[in-house]
Amino acid sequence: MIVPLAAALLLASSAELLREFRYVAAEPVESVAVAGSFNGWSRDANPLRPDADRRVWRIALSLPIGRHSYKFVLDGRRWVRDPANPHAEDDGFGGENSILWVLPPEYGRPARVGDGRLTEAGVAHRPTQGDAVWDRGRLLLTVRTRPGDVRSVAVEPIGGRPVELQPGLGDEFQQAWKGALPWDRRSVLRYRVLLRDGSARWTLGEDGLRPGSEARAFAIRPEQAAPLEPPAWVERTVFYQIFPDRFDNGDPSNDPPTVEPWDAPPKWYTFLGGDLEGVRRRLPYLAGLGVGAVYLNPIFVSPSAHGYETTDYLRVEPRLGTNDGFARLTRELKAGGIRTVLDGVFNHTSVDFFAFADLRRHGEGSRYRGWYTPHSFPIRVQNPPNYHAWFNFPSMPKLNHANPEARAHLLAVPGFWMERAELAGWRLDVADEVPSDFWRDFRRVVKAIDPQAWIVGEVWGDARRWLGGDQWDSAMNYPFREAAVRFVAQRSEPAERAWARLEALYWRYGPTVSRNMMNLLSSHDTPRFLTLCGGDRGLAKLGATLLMAWPGAPSVYYGDELGMEGGPDPDNRRGMRWDLATDSNDVLAHYRALIAARNASRALQSGDPALLHARGDTLAFARVLEDDLAVVALHRGDRPAELRLRLPQPANSSNLTLVDALSGKRSAVRRGVLVLTLPARSSALLVPARGSVPAPLAERNLP
Repeated sequence: MIVPLAAALLLASSAELLREFRYVAAEPVESVAVAGSFNGWSRDANPLRPDADRRVWRIALSLPIGRHSYKFVLDGRRWVRDPANPHAEDDGFGGENSILWVLPPEYGRPARVGDGRLTEAGVAHRPTQGDAVWDRGRLLLTVRTRPGDVRSVAVEPIGGRPVELQPGLGDEFQQAWKGALPWDRRSVLRYRVLLRDGSARWTLGEDGLRPGSEARAFAIRPEQAAPLEPPAWVERTVFYQIFPDRFDNGDPSNDPPTVEPWDAPPKWYTFLGGDLEGVRRRLPYLAGLGVGAVYLNPIFVSPSAHGYETTDYLRVEPRLGTNDGFARLTRELKAGGIRTVLDGVFNHTSVDFFAFADLRRHGEGSRYRGWYTPHSFPIRVQNPPNYHAWFNFPSMPKLNHANPEARAHLLAVPGFWMERAELAGWRLDVADEVPSDFWRDFRRVVKAIDPQAWIVGEVWGDARRWLGGDQWDSAMNYPFREAAVRFVAQRSEPAERAWARLEALYWRYGPTVSRNMMNLLSSHDTPRFLTLCGGDRGLAKLGATLLMAWPGAPSVYYGDELGMEGGPDPDNRRGMRWDLATDSNDVLAHYRALIAARNASRALQSGDPALLHARGDTLAFARVLEDDLAVVALHRGDRPAELRLRLPQPANSSNLTLVDALSGKRSAVRRGVLVLTLPARSSALLVPARGSVPAPLAERNLP
């Protein structure tokens, strides 16, 4: 086998490999860290240690088998790729990530030897690491082999009949086989994995790979298979992210003296005058769009427009409104069927927060010294600061969560607001940088008030360590965004790779968790999706279809539905373009149609994804839930494409009619086959034509 990326490939002797990262500084630096998909892109988690001359920096990390991307972080701010690793990929922000592979043991040798005997190097099934997940009466199983090594894989429950697993799209390193066993979780389930290649038969169990049926069965206990059950309402909900200062100015009387014109180019420290009254004034717009929840960027007292430097956790920033006004807004939103999720910044404060202000004033004698981590005294708000600060920004001193008084103050915040306002959940800023024991306490506080409250953390990489049932319910799904950017916006990866990314992400967390992940195309921290599409509205609409159709809770960044553009922060935080909210706006019409279809379809809300077609510029998949289904087709090519799709149950055994929620066009399914023609750079979202049929966009009345 020819193995690509030779310089970046690592052979593992176990499930993980100790890998040394080495950075040679071309110029003096004070600190170097490695951040990547293996540590949630945390710039604090893995600092490198310098040699005596502080030129060569090193750290050894245990990395799991698989593909990893990473950067070095210099002086807490500058992110650079590894100059010693020639293998890189676009990071979606105009830069590049370095990439490496950690491969299973003996991967350079065949997994089958001359007598047909399989080796354990070529087979992987780890039930306690996400390869066995319970969902809706089924144990969903994943078995990985090397491509071409086996002809079939089955799972045999002890005392039952074997169930054949189906091969999914793999890559040059692994072939994933998927299947399910019925299981009510009332008792321990025992099973073996059967592998066949010609006449040879092998069994995989807890004691490894054995010939015939000699392997000891895997045993799954009920509590192992479903540790996290998110709030049921989330997967049925479309979210809308609002940056309050930039959404609408409903009350000019609370504008700060430095307010700038609404259409002024945003800068780091400027205000445009948006407020909570502006959100309230636009409730009809939100209801007409069809969203079921809003996610508000921080609203607490803060010196900045973005609000991520908190001065008072218990008071609304006066230029945005009042505590009573916020409570009234959440009640009115709820009355209109829209929940409210609030941004909470529990990692750091502003320098004017009462505890840090006291530390600045009294130095070592401050009773709040333990709330922070000062390096020296007196405290100086300067660059660089002489205290631990987020990203080394002087304006954001980092809290010490080990201090009991600081911890108690922070843990009182969710209760204070949930008792006064109709809050449905919390979005947690830079949540991967806060100790896990704090999040465990935070979860206990929030769930004691409302078991159905949603807790979603900000992390840019793999979030599994926080989604075990004791911390968060969900995470911002930036890996989904990465797949959408590469397949749709940049057109840099084929559909085969896009599906492999999406499917791997879906199974990384398991269906139950994946259905409540916060999927997004843009946010206040990224360039807008349309800008990444080069202004191509057709591609932007195609991305919106993927957002609304893929498992998870889609989140629309304010103005994306209007076709707003914006580069990196702060350009992505322009004032909302209300002049674009017209009947003639094709992007708005597209979003409205997508959201209406999703709100009406159980399959789009909660169905399992099933691949129908992935080749080059075209990807098609179905969402299936019991007797309901939806078909999604995405074509980014410059010429029309014709697809012949064989549909899964419940469509493959009967004739039915599907209607495209985007065009109103009907398509007949005959003997389970759907023939579909897609124009250049277009998408289709088809649902069964039952009762009322969605009207074509031209017939819709848009506010």
